[in-house]
Amino acid sequence: MPSGLVSIVLPVFNGEAYLAEAIGSIRGQTYPHWELIVVDDGSTDRSAAIAREHARADARIRVEQQPNLKLPAALNTGFRSARGDFFTWISADNRMGPDFLARMVGELARHPDWDMVKANMRIIDEHGAPLRGSEHILPFQDPNDSSIIRYPEDTSIMERQICNVVGGAFLYRAHCGRVLGDYDPAYFTAEDYDYWLRMREFFTIRQAGFDEPIYEYRIHPRSLTAQMQALQTVQLSESLLKHHAARLQVYRARLAFSVISAPAAGPLSRSAIEAALRQSGHLVLPPTAATYGNLSPDSAVLHVTTEPTNSQWHFTALICPSDQPVIDTPFDVIARYEMESTTNATSTLAATAGHFRTASLGAALNLIAAKSKVKFGSLC
Repeated sequence: MPSGLVSIVLPVFNGEAYLAEAIGSIRGQTYPHWELIVVDDGSTDRSAAIAREHARADARIRVEQQPNLKLPAALNTGFRSARGDFFTWISADNRMGPDFLARMVGELARHPDWDMVKANMRIIDEHGAPLRGSEHILPFQDPNDSSIIRYPEDTSIMERQICNVVGGAFLYRAHCGRVLGDYDPAYFTAEDYDYWLRMREFFTIRQAGFDEPIYEYRIHPRSLTAQMQALQTVQLSESLLKHHAARLQVYRARLAFSVISAPAAGPLSRSAIEAALRQSGHLVLPPTAATYGNLSPDSAVLHVTTEPTNSQWHFTALICPSDQPVIDTPFDVIARYEMESTTNATSTLAATAGHFRTASLGAALNLIAAKSKVKFGSLC
């Protein structure tokens, strides 16, 4: 069986009716290497108490509480403390099939070039029975009027029209989440759609190689899906697509890098970084004069912008050893690396990225990785 810790975030707000079922479906997984982070988002019912009962019974579960800040903020709270190699999340009213984790981790283990895998699911009613004849997710019911949702392999449709083809059954590598950063609170009820749009731009999303549904997605009067009209999710998604079209221009813009300082030798030396950037199609500008105090000799400082003819934004990034203290710095992005004692003598770089412009840095750093033998994997 493949190994690797899976971090599962379960956000809940007044979800006592189905929370025990959701947690129970995780505790019943055939794959044992998981941690569950339940984030109670200011519930006023027994949700927190139910979660704590399960945490006392299973050391793999922990509970975090916060005021009611809505779903995106609850997801961000959970993933910030995640320690796994793989990430996923589940709503408090849904259920994972018993082999969900085993099969999804297995897919990523068999396909190291995949960053994220998605799978088919079944819609169920408030009693947990298969929901047939529903109008929810109608285009992907297969066969028609069944409870089975089969999603297409191609995710490009998400950019052309309002169509989230990921659903609830997904698993992605932890470094993807750390490059992309937070779920955006501005897109509450469409936060996952926004995240998958960003995900597909920088990473590889693939449909699982098996056909059967391994996840149960519950439709009931209190679910967010059932309240889409009242919450104006469609209008929000329309706004998101317009924003994403503009965002893609920045994502896909050729970047201009100036290596302000770098180690004299090694995979993060000036010559290695500049060569990798040029091979990746980016622009390399002469170093700019700047002083940043007493930095480690192993550190590199990069100034990043869009091409001078189309300069929309710029920032300065520090790449430094993981044990270097960084306090009150002028850097917009701080990336850390640790030398690993592996046969390939690779480096692991850890990058933090919070919004669209620094997500571009994350993508650029991964391009450097592919060219300079630097592994950008274990991100913090």
